[in-house]
Amino acid sequence: MSDKADDSSEMTYEHWYPDVPAVMDSRSLAGLLSTSDQVIRTWAREGLIPSHRPPGGRKFKFLRHEIFEWLIAHRYVPGEDTGASDEADCHNE
Repeated sequence: MSDKADDSSEMTYEHWYPDVPAVMDSRSLAGLLSTSDQVIRTWAREGLIPSHRPPGGRKFKFLRHEIFEWLIAHRYVPGEDTGASDEADCHNE
C-alpha cells in the first residue's frame, strides 16, 4: 500500500505536460524546442540527443521521458562555468 502512495508523489510527464506526446518525430520535437527539424535530425545523427530509429529506417523517433531527462541534464545555468572564460583567458595572454 505504501508503494502506491510513493507512486502518486512522483512526477509524471502525462500530468505535467499533457500536450507533449510520448513519442515525437523530428518536426514535433523541433517545435517543442523552438528549432528546425534539420537541427534535430543532425543532433540525432551525431548522437547528441537521445533518439531511436528502426534498423533500415530513415525517420528518427524521440521519447518524451528521454528528451526531458536530456534537457534537465544539459540545461544552461547562468553563471555556471562553461569553459568559455578559460578560452577567453587563453586569447588574452
